[in-house]
Amino acid sequence: MTQSDCPRRVSGFTLIELLVVISIVALLISLLLPALGKAAASARTVMCLANVKLLGMTFNMYAGDYDDQIPTYVDATLYNAWQQPTFYGFWTDKLIEGPYPYNGGYLPAPKDQHFRLLGNYRDGVWLCPEMTEEHTEQLRNGGYGVNAIHALKDARNGPLPTSTVISKVKRPSDIFLVGDGQTGTGQYPDYSNNYHGDGLGYVNCPVFYNWNSPSAGGEIGGRHNGGFAAGFRGDANLIFMDFHGETKSWDACYANDGNLFGHGYSGSQIDSIYQ
Repeated sequence: MTQSDCPRRVSGFTLIELLVVISIVALLISLLLPALGKAAASARTVMCLANVKLLGMTFNMYAGDYDDQIPTYVDATLYNAWQQPTFYGFWTDKLIEGPYPYNGGYLPAPKDQHFRLLGNYRDGVWLCPEMTEEHTEQLRNGGYGVNAIHALKDARNGPLPTSTVISKVKRPSDIFLVGDGQTGTGQYPDYSNNYHGDGLGYVNCPVFYNWNSPSAGGEIGGRHNGGFAAGFRGDANLIFMDFHGETKSWDACYANDGNLFGHGYSGSQIDSIYQ
């Protein structure tokens, strides 16, 4: 028998070897996917923190141009004329470019101005990366709100306030200014079907408005680090009144940890941020 007459061995995988390889690849994918998901979520948290840091810098620039004062939550004069089609003047309007004398010009005008009459924007720096297209189709705001009672002074619920003077704040590194905000989770017990971490432009003080109540209004937006699984009571990115940023848990904010809301409300827009 010559060498050419010998049967050749065909190289390649047997069925068992192929199944083993497929099983190993599937196992590796199952191990890697959670890690990749966590990495992507961490990246979105970092992007969100960059957004709110930019908003904090913008407040700082505004204060530099207006005798160390930051805007009120809403312009009281414009709010009292809210029936007019030209009703603008929320804190968001004071920071963006626009044709009106109260537009500050510090940030580009948002492209989506569908809810401008309410001062709500949902693109560019105003959009939290955790807000999906599904979210933004159902809501007006991109996810960032301010400490509207104690820090910015909400003119809707009391006497007309004066603007907060940043240099007079006694604990600026402890008091929340702007960050992730959302509609009160107490209104939506079934988070998976009825609630999407809806953004809101203001955050109520949890001491004065119990966030677990259906009528609490705005609260800290706990969208980060497992926010959906936690009923949107995960972590939130915050900027404080010295303009530094932190990521804090919804629970810590609800507990007003370190009096981060500057609570001292007595019914007449009096607070403790100067004390």
